[in-house]
Amino acid sequence: HDLVIVGGGPAGLTLAAALASNEHIAATHSITLIEGGPLAPIRDWHQPPATYSNRVSSITADNARLLADAGIWQHIDHTRTRQLDELQVWDGLSDARIEFQSPFLPPSSSSPPSSSPNAPEPDAWDAAYASALRPRRAHMSTMLENLNLQRAALRRIDECVRDRGVRVELLDGRRVEGIERGEGGWPVVSVGGQKGAVGGGGGAGRRLRARLLIGADGANSPVKTFSNIDTFGWAYDRQGVVATVAVDPNPLNVGEGMSTGWQRFLPEGPVAFLPLSDSHASLVWSTTPEYAAAIKSLPLDVLPHLVTAAFTLPYDTLRSFLDALVPPRAAPGALAAPAAPAPTHDAPALVAQLESALVAHSQLTYDPSSPTAPLPPRIVSVQPGSVASFPLRLQHTSSYLGLPTRTPDAPVALDARTALVGDAAHTVHPLAGQGLNLGLADAFSLASLVARRAGQGADVGAY
Repeated sequence: HDLVIVGGGPAGLTLAAALASNEHIAATHSITLIEGGPLAPIRDWHQPPATYSNRVSSITADNARLLADAGIWQHIDHTRTRQLDELQVWDGLSDARIEFQSPFLPPSSSSPPSSSPNAPEPDAWDAAYASALRPRRAHMSTMLENLNLQRAALRRIDECVRDRGVRVELLDGRRVEGIERGEGGWPVVSVGGQKGAVGGGGGAGRRLRARLLIGADGANSPVKTFSNIDTFGWAYDRQGVVATVAVDPNPLNVGEGMSTGWQRFLPEGPVAFLPLSDSHASLVWSTTPEYAAAIKSLPLDVLPHLVTAAFTLPYDTLRSFLDALVPPRAAPGALAAPAAPAPTHDAPALVAQLESALVAHSQLTYDPSSPTAPLPPRIVSVQPGSVASFPLRLQHTSSYLGLPTRTPDAPVALDARTALVGDAAHTVHPLAGQGLNLGLADAFSLASLVARRAGQGADVGAY
């Protein structure tokens, strides 16, 4: 096997699609992707228009262009994306505020990848005329669900196999059971049988000898462990609470707000509102584990008011409300108490408390002689089942490439023939939306290097 990728997340599938799309690689090399979960649900993924996954990402304009060049962007469902033109960011303890706006494009400029890739391109005069009437922006980024990107990458892989005969093998529902150094120093991956398979054939375990083994297998990467690549980093002692929210459909409450990202920096971490459509947005709230647990325990009809408070109220008022939701801690040295039952909340009372605080703050700060600072569109509901949290940490490897190794049978060091992309190489805080973008940049950079080696007729696994 020439190129073996472990991990079928957004970075791994994008890498496989980028490799399959390159003529130098496709003509001479095979591509194998191993994924522990099934890929069929991703290939067949479909959501009702008003329902969104809570795993979303902001794709930079540069990465959108690279995805388009690889033939992946054309398979994105653009009815489920939203382009960002502006960011509103402010401090939770002061009146410090900053805003970012994407620049307007001159009439002669080319547009970024279109959200309607099958639409005919207007001629230059029409484009200039339309631009003069309604100036176009060079969008900052595009919000989309991770599953939308994964499905697009899978469709591009299927297209390359069907139309160009590219040799791609997808081994899903299989776990990596071990990696060892084989003949000539090549990595050999032991893959378990396919889940649910009966008997032999396609469900049997396999051993794959890889010319180049690529780890796109997350922070706890088996490929990274095999490659003896050191990792440094630390936990932030913070949780990221995510949810999908619906906003008031009244145009007066939406307007330009649904092409704007909103972020308020609280002492525990930022809370962010990122639009997904005219009517829905993604919430990411970085906070302490105690506050995260309290937020997740609240009834869904309380959360819209709490999120509004997080963007609006003075920090001391917000903190007092959250502190009242956190169970008291046991005194140092005290015996551990039995697990407490899930908290019960008086939803109407909590809503009334928050609304009273919001009204009081509005009356206190109202000044007809000065403009009101902009705020996100009003949230009216939270999508059931979308509230979740995940731990935040920083992690980075000392190298993206495995180090040469020596074996008793080899007089010289052997090429490691391994590389890392995505979370296997680095994990970062989500506040700047760089996690997946770094992973995509890894994938395209590695695909470019492999393509160059393949075009030269060189060994793509040697470095």
